[in-house]
Amino acid sequence: MKLLLFIILQVSSPLQKLKNFIDSVQNDTELKNGILSATIRSTTNGEYKLLVNSEKSVNSASVLKLVSTATALSVLKPEFRYKTFFEYDGRIIDSTLHGNIYIRGTGDPSFGSSRVGIDYNTIFDEVISKIKHLGINKIDGYVLGDGTIFPENSIADTWVWGDIGNYYG
Repeated sequence: MKLLLFIILQVSSPLQKLKNFIDSVQNDTELKNGILSATIRSTTNGEYKLLVNSEKSVNSASVLKLVSTATALSVLKPEFRYKTFFEYDGRIIDSTLHGNIYIRGTGDPSFGSSRVGIDYNTIFDEVISKIKHLGINKIDGYVLGDGTIFPENSIADTWVWGDIGNYYG
């Protein structure tokens, strides 16, 4: 029986796999007094791809995530992508950069997060490879983060400092 289920899961579509997973979570004893609801809708044609308990009135997991996501999609548009720039100044003499390397971000909240993209180790391995490709083996200067895209005091005085380390901080 387990082999048959394994084979069925392997040949089914990613959407069907997700539906099967949602069904298994919904039927789990941990959720016996709760409810799970999920909706996936195509951004190109508006067609509903997945409806699970869509007729139920349930609280969102995090309502503000819905508001900020809708705002970002409305203002920035779905095709928007953040850019992070790695730049240098000075001169390269005998494989030594006599200057600085700058990491100039544009506010990407997911930069380096393995939850939503490439983790920071992979990013920096690639950057180091490109620096070496430029003929730089030593830096006589600094590696500096450039946060000038943000105003001077970008953290409100009322912020709970214990939350800074959380993924949304």
